[in-house]
Amino acid sequence: MLAFTLLQLLAFTALLVSATTILVRDPHDAGNRQAALLIYCGAFWALCQLLWNSARDPDVALALVKLSALGWVWIGPLTLRFTLSVTGVNAPLLRRTLRACFGFAVLFLGLVWLTPWVHLETVQKSWGTGYTLGPLFLLFYLVSLAALVCGLSVASRAYRETRIESVRSQAKWIAFGIAQLLVVASITDAILPFFGVVVPQLATTSYAATGVLLALSMHRFGYSILPPGTFSREIGDAMSEGLLLLRMDGRIRSANAGLSRMIGQPREQHEGRNVNEILQLPRLDPPRELRDQRGQLIGAGGELIPVSVTASLLRDGRGADGGLAVIGRDLREIEALQSRLVLSGRMAAV
Repeated sequence: MLAFTLLQLLAFTALLVSATTILVRDPHDAGNRQAALLIYCGAFWALCQLLWNSARDPDVALALVKLSALGWVWIGPLTLRFTLSVTGVNAPLLRRTLRACFGFAVLFLGLVWLTPWVHLETVQKSWGTGYTLGPLFLLFYLVSLAALVCGLSVASRAYRETRIESVRSQAKWIAFGIAQLLVVASITDAILPFFGVVVPQLATTSYAATGVLLALSMHRFGYSILPPGTFSREIGDAMSEGLLLLRMDGRIRSANAGLSRMIGQPREQHEGRNVNEILQLPRLDPPRELRDQRGQLIGAGGELIPVSVTASLLRDGRGADGGLAVIGRDLREIEALQSRLVLSGRMAAV
């Protein structure tokens, strides 16, 4: 029992450290927040497991087993959302089904807490406390399995489609982490307990391995393949110019406050869109480096805003192209001044 307790304690610590490590890299980055939340859920699950294995009262142990659902019930939709964000794969159907997945998770959480149809009872073993599962768990397992398989397929698709070595390496790490969690958790925490076979639950240990892999991956390649320091939100927001950070396929990863002021739309509305939807500049397709090229931004009301565009390629830690930084300088005041000068010249000639 002591060995299993130490294993759970190690899993909880690894999950907590991995999530915090990812979050402190850049707490403002949506990808970092999603990854950290996913791993923090696993840490809460591991903590509950550590407590229920130490509980002597079966009712207390069962209550802790039910409480742990607050951690594991979100794993499927959170994993799918994270893989869609970090790989940049364009999958509109999967993005639309995410809301339904989260809604199902909320519904199932209520069933776990309010009915006895998910967890039947706890069972004392020499290694600790296990549990048996009721008929409703099968429904949750199938839905979560589908979400995890979709997340695995998204990572695999990113690996196959991209030519950027950093994307391939990061997608490979993510796919391996999801796959091993899927196999281990299915066997020890789902399939065997559902058929009444109580064995040591190793899902949180497997989850910890996934968290460590994810933290190492994001430390090595960075979220969206950009290393730490490539894009500073504070510096970007201090600029009067508009700043866009693009993926290599031309879709927008981030925008600064200056661009939002110029267009008149919140920056969150730009993320994931193709840059051609808001910037008229044919020479930017495909993404390439430019300097002081004339272009037009499309404002919230459809008005065209003249800008001078400079674009620079961004490279990851190994020198591979990973994105494009596009700076747009507002030319409306300059054009207005030029018009006044021309008018003044004409008046002087008259």
